Amino acid sequence: MEKTGLAFPVVHGNGTSRKSLLAGYRMARSAVVLAMNVMEEVAPNERDYYIQADGSFEKARREHEGRVAALRMVVNDLTFLCEAVFKQKA
Repeated sequence: MEKTGLAFPVVHGNGTSRKSLLAGYRMARSAVVLAMNVMEEVAPNERDYYIQADGSFEKARREHEGRVAALRMVVNDLTFLCEAVFKQKA
């Protein structure tokens, strides 16, 4: 995976270790993936909106999809960061 425009750390002797960087990015990525899984459980259900005949369900669905898409972007960024750090020499 390659992504342009995303700043990534350079592993070197005066910085955070490769091991620590990878552990942190992997932990963060796992947490966001877990959040995405939880988001599946709280997706809008039309039964909770049908009394409102004003398009509330569609609005809620679009908003939910936007939140999931934002989380997906974060997962992609963290995946890129993991790969960028992993490819560097320790």
